[in-house]
Amino acid sequence: DFLSALSRSRFCLVPRGHTGWVHRIAESIYSGAIPVFLMDRVTLPWENFLSFSQFAVRIREKDVEQLPQILSEISDEKLVEMQRFLVTVRNAFVYDDYTTWAEGGLMTLIEKELMRILHQEKLEIEQKQSK
Repeated sequence: DFLSALSRSRFCLVPRGHTGWVHRIAESIYSGAIPVFLMDRVTLPWENFLSFSQFAVRIREKDVEQLPQILSEISDEKLVEMQRFLVTVRNAFVYDDYTTWAEGGLMTLIEKELMRILHQEKLEIEQKQSK
């Protein structure tokens, strides 16, 4: 079956879909295959909270002919590192149960980002008041 084959793959091509990105992202991440995004000018899910470059490859549409070369230049060490990071973000892409992805750490990422923003705003207010 597809997911079984995907779990034996190093990469999974994720072309542009009707919504800009497709369910293939969740399938590839869940099965441990590094997503290879072949799309321009698309905001990916959770992009403000997750560093996709740590677990995915993004290739411009105009560079599709260089795809085999680009992927072959990624070292085995880097691939292992990317696949390990996939495990840490996997639950952010499980949509069937709120508690699944919340327990997986996405809520922690959101909370950290909000705290960072609030802390920065507090510093800016304090700086203005001290002038």
